[in-house]
Amino acid sequence: MQNHGAKGYQETPLVDTLDRMRRNPEGRKVVHMHLSQLLPANRTAVRIKIVTRMFRT
Repeated sequence: MQNHGAKGYQETPLVDTLDRMRRNPEGRKVVHMHLSQLLPANRTAVRIKIVTRMFRT
């Protein structure tokens, strides 16, 4: 796993998940999310943490 620095720590699980899906696409589905376009009230640390946890499983 590459070290992407402080900004990229949330990006790494996403990239790892996409790489696993690319290698074994059978039965997989993809969701495209624009987290940066969330309203500030919905872009809380708790909600972003929930999304990043989804990529760890």
